[in-house]
Amino acid sequence: MIDKFGTEAINKAAATFDSAKLQWLNQHYLKNISTPELLARLGWYLDRLGISARGPPALADVVQPLRERSKTLVEMADSACIFYRDFPAYDAPAAAKYLTPLMADPLLMLRQRFSDLPRWTQEAVHEAITHVAARFELKLGQLAQPLRVALTGGSVSPPIDTTVWLMGRERSLLRIAKAIAYVQNQRVIDTGVGLS
Repeated sequence: MIDKFGTEAINKAAATFDSAKLQWLNQHYLKNISTPELLARLGWYLDRLGISARGPPALADVVQPLRERSKTLVEMADSACIFYRDFPAYDAPAAAKYLTPLMADPLLMLRQRFSDLPRWTQEAVHEAITHVAARFELKLGQLAQPLRVALTGGSVSPPIDTTVWLMGRERSLLRIAKAIAYVQNQRVIDTGVGLS
């Protein structure tokens, strides 16, 4: 073995650490690890955050869309929190951009459509979002982003129909109502109506 290695190949330059490569490799393993093993490992991180992921939604359902976009278990745990506890406040730039007075009526109709769904399925949620977007002549993204901010407090989440479905009907309706109140409050501040 000594014959195979020598000091002449040693570089005098300082060693470098490529964190981007390490994150890519870590993400590769997160995508390919078995779901039971991923749940066990993620559960440890969620416990440290004080999150009880006993559902609903089922943690196994939550990890599927998150494993494609998370680079680390810490990042995945942070992303999963929105499905199990309320967020403290809206991300200010996201709220300013997407929770505008023009979104009050689409959010109101969307909330009603979600409330009226006979079955809470991802397909039914998607159809409701598509219907409301068409009704207000909005592109799907023009409705999806305000809805995403309403549900998560920020502008990043799994696909919107997946996010709404995983949130569940009750939590989705409560968070949309909170966003509508926020939007209506912005309308009062912007117009001065109701201020003395």
